[in-house]
Amino acid sequence: MRIVFSSVPGYGHTYPLVPLACAARDAGHDVVFATAEPFRPVLGAFGLDTVPAGIEMHEAFGLADTDGAAAVGPARVGAVFGAVLPRALVTDLVPLLEQLRPDLVVHGATNLGALFAARLAGVPGICHGYGRGVADALHAPLAAAATELAAELGVTISADA
Repeated sequence: MRIVFSSVPGYGHTYPLVPLACAARDAGHDVVFATAEPFRPVLGAFGLDTVPAGIEMHEAFGLADTDGAAAVGPARVGAVFGAVLPRALVTDLVPLLEQLRPDLVVHGATNLGALFAARLAGVPGICHGYGRGVADALHAPLAAAATELAAELGVTISADA
């Protein structure tokens, strides 16, 4: 089976997927891990094949437009995880999925871009959850940004997506 793993470029988002990606690879599956360029060496240290997809966290926060607010609060974090990171990942990941034609996409819980890309490419996707999930204060702004981006992309999502 060909499996594409994808994570948001952060240690707490990437490391929970590493054991599953390594186990799938060790079981004989064709595994490719898609994430932003700065995290490719991190994954390479585990012997995982990587491809660049998306942008780094610092760049995403710089691109988040929350009415000129410079503070890193719920509105900015919601914009980053609900729109900026997903939009950048979809741009890179959809063509990659169309090229690789994987059997499955496995993504972290906060990686909505991989969810959207999988749906756009017609590839089954599964969310690898970890921890508590999204903090209550972040839920509304993240959901609003993600719902708007999903509609723009033509992707249907629901609360349990």
